[in-house]
Amino acid sequence: MKRKLLTSLLLCFIVVMGCKSTTGLEEVVTNDSTISETEILAHPRLLWLKDEEVKVHENIQSSDFWANIHELIVKTADRIIPQAVSERKFNGKTLSGVPQTAVRRLLCLSYAYRMEGSPEYLIRAEKEMLAISAFSDWGKNHLDYSEMTLAMAIGYDWLYNDLSETSRSVIREAIISKGLMPSFETNINGFLRVSHNHNQVGNVGMLYGAIAIYESSPDLAQSIIDRSVESIKLAMDAYAPNGAHPEGPMYWNYGTSANVMFLSALEKLYDTDYGLSNYEGFLESSSYFLHSVAPSGVRFNYSDAGADPKDFMSESMFWFAQKRNDYSLLWDEFRTAENAKGDKHLSSKYVPALMIWGSSVDKGQVSEPTNRMWVGHGVTPVAFMRSGWTQSAIYTGLKAGKASTNHGHMDAGSFVMESDGIRWALDLGMRDYQSLESKGFDIWNMEQESFRWKVFRYNNMSHNTLTVNDKLHIADASVPIIGSSSTSLFTGAVADMTPVFGNDLLSSHRGIAIVNKEYVLIQDEIKTLSDKGSKVRWAMATDATPQITADNRIVLTKGGKQLTVQVNSEVDIHMAVWSAETGKDYDFPNPGVSMIGFELDLPKQTEVTWYVSLLPGNIEDANLDAKPLSEWYVD
Repeated sequence: MKRKLLTSLLLCFIVVMGCKSTTGLEEVVTNDSTISETEILAHPRLLWLKDEEVKVHENIQSSDFWANIHELIVKTADRIIPQAVSERKFNGKTLSGVPQTAVRRLLCLSYAYRMEGSPEYLIRAEKEMLAISAFSDWGKNHLDYSEMTLAMAIGYDWLYNDLSETSRSVIREAIISKGLMPSFETNINGFLRVSHNHNQVGNVGMLYGAIAIYESSPDLAQSIIDRSVESIKLAMDAYAPNGAHPEGPMYWNYGTSANVMFLSALEKLYDTDYGLSNYEGFLESSSYFLHSVAPSGVRFNYSDAGADPKDFMSESMFWFAQKRNDYSLLWDEFRTAENAKGDKHLSSKYVPALMIWGSSVDKGQVSEPTNRMWVGHGVTPVAFMRSGWTQSAIYTGLKAGKASTNHGHMDAGSFVMESDGIRWALDLGMRDYQSLESKGFDIWNMEQESFRWKVFRYNNMSHNTLTVNDKLHIADASVPIIGSSSTSLFTGAVADMTPVFGNDLLSSHRGIAIVNKEYVLIQDEIKTLSDKGSKVRWAMATDATPQITADNRIVLTKGGKQLTVQVNSEVDIHMAVWSAETGKDYDFPNPGVSMIGFELDLPKQTEVTWYVSLLPGNIEDANLDAKPLSEWYVD
């Protein structure tokens, strides 16, 4: 079914459908398709092809683990059946989670019908899709209409052969007019031109919608498939050079899961993903995600990421494990399932994809990861370190990069630290966007004078980093990781923090390491300018109870455990405890949290080094064998 993409034909189609704008068509519609135009497969053709239920049935019959996952998904579908169908709830900006609910509902119901064959799942899914088809629109936010398109495309495709022709027609026309066509409107198709998670979520919705309705509107569908494959490359470029995700681990899961849904659909339909999975750093990013989760299950939650434990299974990690033939990537996924209560570990909207990508994986294939350190470079460099893979192991990390990335904070040089399963050094985590946006605050402007940087959780005053002369970090200044080393007794990384301080310091370098698998060392080397001194503040957030026991020591207690913060310095220091409450009505309260640390007034033309040791348990002294940061690593 080879055909040329005729721009004039598509333009006519858009006019007929009443599309308001067609900007960008010259960029996305060409005379030759990027993707092969072969005879389209019969339905179902999205992600899970005809008769592939057989293999899943075989897997769950031979594995109690996967049989349990299957049963929980089906029970989720059972709970959906009596619920009211989705309604168009608009909060003035978005559809208030309706699309995400639709994705989860239609995947679970369609999965349950294909696996169990009970008509009640089909009937409930059909009602859901007809109700959504009757919405006046699927929102003007590209995330809304894209996720709604994904949900409807899967329901339409997976249930196609058992839907009535009348229902098919109504659902198909809704996918086209309310899902695909808005993606040609200039003011609401921004996902096509960005490199962050919106690109991945937007393009997977458009790809699924186009594939689902292909036979009815082949030219339109093919143009969108071609466009999506080209556009998603912008987001995939951001994983270079070795997988560190610019937006942090929470948004890695959000955007990368959509990206994997995209690639898997291509692979199933065309037997190739056209080389996309080989983009530099993309496959390696699964190691980034694995190492970002600490032994306690809590992520190194820099940038916009929650501070809660990772209590869900990530479906995409099973895709990565098979793609890389490295099942140690699933170490945390199976641990999450083992520690789960109820079915919270299946909270992802894509949860049936677990059965498609994972049910052939035997838990016995999963071995403990061998590396205790992972370092990523690129837009947001980061280093993750641990003493081992048990839940009581020591864990820390070093965050570099810049604040002005999407979802970024002024957290260059920041770290977290845990031991004995307790997170001692905290990142307070993300803010609820709606609570700020509803007050008229623009939190997405990343310029230096933006309101965003007045928010405590976004600026450097709340993070475990340095502040100089009480100033904000320079938002667009980028901090690199300039070296790292991992041996059996020393695992550490070094960042050059000089750029974020502008003209307030001559240089600033920070190293963070796990020493002898016993404690964490944070070492700062500071040089002041020749013509002026600087006030430097060292700070760490904690929800443990602090007690100053000496000028250079604070003892933290929590959960019957303790951690000693000991400072060795060339200059006298005096430990302090500060409040984590700002008193500003737009800031979240931080009950039980303190900022601990010290401040130094350094004279001009001074070089100084200090060593902060985080000593778990009853370790009384770090027994420092101090060496300059330049000797921590080999170039």
